[in-house]
Amino acid sequence: MRRICLIVLCLFLAGGAGAVTAASAHQGKRHSAPRLGKRQMLCSKRCRARKQNVGQTTGEPSAVSLPPLEALIAPEAACPGQSDESLPASSQDATMACMINFARSTAGDAGLAGVVPLNDSSDDKASDIILCGEFSHTACGRPFTYWLEQDGYAQPGECWGAGENIAWGTGGLGTVRSVLTEWVYSPDHLANMLSATFDEFGVALKVGPLNGYPDVHVWVTHFGTRC
Repeated sequence: MRRICLIVLCLFLAGGAGAVTAASAHQGKRHSAPRLGKRQMLCSKRCRARKQNVGQTTGEPSAVSLPPLEALIAPEAACPGQSDESLPASSQDATMACMINFARSTAGDAGLAGVVPLNDSSDDKASDIILCGEFSHTACGRPFTYWLEQDGYAQPGECWGAGENIAWGTGGLGTVRSVLTEWVYSPDHLANMLSATFDEFGVALKVGPLNGYPDVHVWVTHFGTRC
């Protein structure tokens, strides 16, 4: 029996320090999935905060200049453990970081530097999603920028930018390779991953119950830049 997987994509844009406006778009897509009874959902968000006189640039990758999308997905030899959902979360985090930077390198972009504040904010957002049972950029009723500010990445009055990709999956759909592949084939998620605007990132995986499924793998990646 062929399994149908629902993927939900969301794009929110924000401008100005501390000002978040929600302009959302939702789209449903159908994909064949590797196992019966598994589910996966994705969501992406971008926000730029800036000082009064600092201009914004999109920094989005050019579709014309990109190699074939499948080339952006690292082979197992380059980023080991990408299909093993039983590995410790720290190992899977490292593999996801490897695969994101592999995609950027293949697309001709500079690699992202992992930084503690973005690792912490990603981890705290993933915890919120599980603890409050809400797959959202505003899980637990917190603004998108809440953990970026609380964990010290987004400083009031300073120039910074941030993006967020979130996903959850069960079984084989929660692995690093499965989530990264879906992000690569989603224009909004890929734009966050390859944006020349960002030069830092953090990755987090949390496992727990969500939406009636036990042991769901919740992924959060925060992308950032500080002027």
